[in-house]
Amino acid sequence: WPIIAYHFEQAQDWPRALEHAMRAGRHAASSHAHGTALELFTAAQRVAARGELPLHEGLSELQGDSHSALGHYPQAVAAYEHQLERTVDA
Repeated sequence: WPIIAYHFEQAQDWPRALEHAMRAGRHAASSHAHGTALELFTAAQRVAARGELPLHEGLSELQGDSHSALGHYPQAVAAYEHQLERTVDA
C-alpha cells in the first residue's frame, strides 16, 4: 500500500492516495512499525490538504497511538487533544 499511495499521490489522484496511505499506516501500526505508521499518517494529512479532502476520521487518534507506542508522550497528547477538538466540533 505505501508504494501504491505514493504513485497515486504522484498522479494527483488524491482520494486514492489518501485511501492507500491510511491503509498502509494502519497496517504498519498493527505490525508495531509505529515510526513507519507516523510517516504514512503524515503523508495522508499532506494528501488530504493538497487534494482539499477532509481528514480521515480518527487520523489524529491513530497518530497519538503511534506516538505513544514510541514513547513520544507530548506529541501523543497533542494528537489526542487535536482528535478531541475535531470530535467536539463535529
